[in-house]
Amino acid sequence: MKAIQMLKTIRGDAPEYLRSSFTFASDIHARLLRSSSNFQLYTPKPHLEIYHNTFVFSGSPVCNSLPSHIHNSNSVHHFKVG
Repeated sequence: MKAIQMLKTIRGDAPEYLRSSFTFASDIHARLLRSSSNFQLYTPKPHLEIYHNTFVFSGSPVCNSLPSHIHNSNSVHHFKVG
């Protein structure tokens, strides 16, 4: 379920307050490595243990672990079927 919400968020189908919580790694790092992609999200480093369970902290690794064919799918429905 979290993967579906993350996919909606990075595609722009989520509310603005969710979209503005995430930053793409390419927006932070000047150069991209071969292993990185346009869909890699920056994972913040929480200073307090309580933030480990937040959507922003736990959602970024979920999104980063999705294969590129999922990111490139035409819709969330294709993701659910695949």
